[in-house]
Amino acid sequence: MKSLRIGLDAKRAFCNATGLGNYSRNIIRSLVLHYPQHTFFLFTPEIKLASFYDEMASYPHVSIITPKQAYSKWFTWYWRSYTVAKLANHLNLDVYHGLSHELPIGLNKTIRSVVTIHDMIIFKDVSFQNIFDIFNYRSKIRKAIHRADRIIAISNQTKTDIITFFPEVASKIQVVYQPIDERFYQQVSDDVKESVLKQYNIQKPYLIQVGSIQLRKNIQQVLMALYLLKDKTIHYVVVGKSSRYQRSLEEYARNFGIANRVKFLNQVPDDTLPALYQASTAVIYPSLMEGFGLPIVEGLASEVPVIATQGGCFEEAGGTAPLYVDTTSEHAIAAAITYVIDPHKDFNSRIITGKEHLKRFSPPSIAEALVQVYTM
Repeated sequence: MKSLRIGLDAKRAFCNATGLGNYSRNIIRSLVLHYPQHTFFLFTPEIKLASFYDEMASYPHVSIITPKQAYSKWFTWYWRSYTVAKLANHLNLDVYHGLSHELPIGLNKTIRSVVTIHDMIIFKDVSFQNIFDIFNYRSKIRKAIHRADRIIAISNQTKTDIITFFPEVASKIQVVYQPIDERFYQQVSDDVKESVLKQYNIQKPYLIQVGSIQLRKNIQQVLMALYLLKDKTIHYVVVGKSSRYQRSLEEYARNFGIANRVKFLNQVPDDTLPALYQASTAVIYPSLMEGFGLPIVEGLASEVPVIATQGGCFEEAGGTAPLYVDTTSEHAIAAAITYVIDPHKDFNSRIITGKEHLKRFSPPSIAEALVQVYTM
């Protein structure tokens, strides 16, 4: 295989601590570590996560491209949409990969353009979205999928959703799953777990849910289930960026007398998450709509029971290892929680099944799949 010059949209990797930022960092790490024969150009309008910058800057085959002119730093949208294409053309890239729903305008035809589409939620559910965001995000996705030479869907569910809205691009879509950070495979010592729990004042036993705090994440349904439980010792830890919706959830917990069993953590470093997962009684992921469901996979890697929404991308992410339930029902969620906290239940077989399922999300296999897309 000849050496490739690969450009990657790294804005999320350098600026977002969670969500699409995690996806971008994991993709970039996988490619950089497992394909040192290629040269990588990471395009970002700014640097907010210095640790990732230092990590990437240490590799001789990686260049980090940021705006030089003052106006580009002020109008970052213009730099990402137009200037990046000019830079990519000047650098004679072989491939440009937009890691989150968009591509720059003006790439040479000689540059193979690839875009990752994570989900089509903005086309399916516009709850709590303002009109500007709906128009803006739909426009970006629509233009990117038509402009791209190849479209990467992060799950078969996302592929199906893309085809539902844009059947004409079906032949360009390739499913490539998300890799998970290798830290989740590494066992954390009991001392470190206890230190982290003490730092955040978390009481065991607890369920953990990781992800943005939005209506579709279905957190209120878990609060209702928590209220129904006869066992009042179980706690619920939600890790995610603070939002206005969080305040209504906290008020709900107070009104139903369960506030002392619920904790929202809004500022959790990536390297702390493995300890929080592994110290938990179970991971719960009751989301109603996703493109994939990465916390399900992270829970499997952490070797703890996982409760997830039945059907769709959730079962694609988790395989047969998780306990799937109807998460529109607080009674079903309560029954699942009762099941996982039962000390007489043995989850070893599910954990072993989960380990086998995890092989499809290993960084080397994902990197290989991506390079195959770049060279098809």
